[in-house]
Amino acid sequence: MLTPRQIADRLDDRFRLLTSGSRTLLPRQQTLRAVVDWSWELLDADERAVLSTLSVFAGGCELAAAEAVCGPVAFEALGSLVDKSLVVAAPSGDGEMRYRLLETVAEYAGERLDEAGLRPAPSAPT
Repeated sequence: MLTPRQIADRLDDRFRLLTSGSRTLLPRQQTLRAVVDWSWELLDADERAVLSTLSVFAGGCELAAAEAVCGPVAFEALGSLVDKSLVVAAPSGDGEMRYRLLETVAEYAGERLDEAGLRPAPSAPT
């Protein structure tokens, strides 16, 4: 229905773009939002809290930063989220492990953070 350029232009709103899938698939597999909703529903409260909070990090973070903003549940939840392929863990150049969200997951988690009213206010420049 769209040219590659038109698709690229609409990727900023990927949840609206990918709204119809094969009718032979299970409902949870028919749209991108349904897939991510389904994954979100399988998480426990700590995993949801950590995943949504990690969405504030542009480009990911190291464990110390995740623990600073997510609290003591960060370590265990991060391990579980990595196992569930919702968080990507990769060594950084300084020998530390870096954790990041794929863009689609980050957008979804950020929406959840906003819905809960938990997004920190931007800090004023000093």
